[in-house]
Amino acid sequence: MRGLPITAVYTSPLQRAVESAKQVCAGLGIPQCPQVAEDLSEVHLPGWEGLTYQEVHQRYPEAYACWKQTPSLLSLPTAEGSYHPLCVLYHQAHCFWTRILTQHKGETVLLVAHSGTIRALISTAVGVDLDRYSQFQQSNCGISVVRFPEGEVRACLHSFNQTTHLGESLPKLKEGKRGLRLLLCPANDSLSYLSAPLAWNGLDMFLTSTVPDTTSFLQELQREISIWQDVADLEPNVLTVLMLAPSALIVAFLAATFALKSVHIRGMSVIHCPHKSQAPILQSFNIALESLPAST
Repeated sequence: MRGLPITAVYTSPLQRAVESAKQVCAGLGIPQCPQVAEDLSEVHLPGWEGLTYQEVHQRYPEAYACWKQTPSLLSLPTAEGSYHPLCVLYHQAHCFWTRILTQHKGETVLLVAHSGTIRALISTAVGVDLDRYSQFQQSNCGISVVRFPEGEVRACLHSFNQTTHLGESLPKLKEGKRGLRLLLCPANDSLSYLSAPLAWNGLDMFLTSTVPDTTSFLQELQREISIWQDVADLEPNVLTVLMLAPSALIVAFLAATFALKSVHIRGMSVIHCPHKSQAPILQSFNIALESLPAST
């Protein structure tokens, strides 16, 4: 982010977020003081706060399953009645964009917030339904960029959950170190970029796509993913597969799998498929191959 013409910094009111925002500003030489925005607060989960997700899973298995599979339907009891945390969070994110886009037309703005809030911000910006909430991973200190064309209220996802600045080649797996991890790279990228950085990443398979049209590619890739997941379910560790494909076909796959319609492929996408019964998770998007660390 160094060198970007950042004109404003907004942060969640939580103290740890405020401190993080101050440190980022100091590190990047940004003179502006972070402004606290109440609508960047983390999702409120009555009855769950203070518990680990494992504890929530054990105590409230049905509500936890709803949280993971159909978050728009999640309802938690409060003294005032039923509370729908994800619906409130997405409305909060929408209100933030409505306010900020008017105030900062044509500017670059930095937001420091929480995992759930960032996912809600990105989803509302690019038009992804909230029931895909669990399909987007947000890592600690992961950086995402959305760009709003002039006069538009719908953004283009430029990059998502970048963690190479932390010395990570790929984002850490948050849904367990099992299943299938699929690395999709544009076929026009030089293989010299890929060989060294990914050799030590436990790459299990390397493929290229020869399917000429989008429909056939999506059908073939879904079949391949199903086969790889059968194999991965028998393995103690994650199975990592690298596939080179034309950018247009990768765009089609991201649209079909994550409802991402306004994207431009410039780098590698990372998808984790923990289990056949679980929807794929976008770990990162548009990782610049030349930015990958040379070793771990």
